[in-house]
Amino acid sequence: MPVDFPLGSKVIAWGRVAHPIIPLPVLTRMGYVSFDFLVDTGADCSMIPATIATTDLGVTLAQCPQETFVGIEGRGVRVFRGWLSLKIGPSPVRVRCVFSPREHTPLILGRLDVFRQFSITFDNHRHRIRFTRLSP
Repeated sequence: MPVDFPLGSKVIAWGRVAHPIIPLPVLTRMGYVSFDFLVDTGADCSMIPATIATTDLGVTLAQCPQETFVGIEGRGVRVFRGWLSLKIGPSPVRVRCVFSPREHTPLILGRLDVFRQFSITFDNHRHRIRFTRLSP
């Protein structure tokens, strides 16, 4: 069964643009807690701030493998690799995720592990994002 989210928008210097921010329940130490994620079809993998990983998820960063990620600005940032358990509608989903030490990192839902499990439709006419679970 498909899961629909509103497709928001924001205004930039060139006009109005889609702003696909969706609330997703994330499994934390306190149970499932909703966080707002940017659906980023250009992002290889999902990313959250390291402070959320340590404080809310109970991740010990010292135990996580590290690597350097390079974003659109071309500067690398050292990140920690881990996992994130969340729900898209009623479906529990486990995705590989990186934890960024940059405090103002947006929460990003990237392609890795998500595109393999869902078909995602951006419907600009109806102002919605639809996630449809793929058959195994």
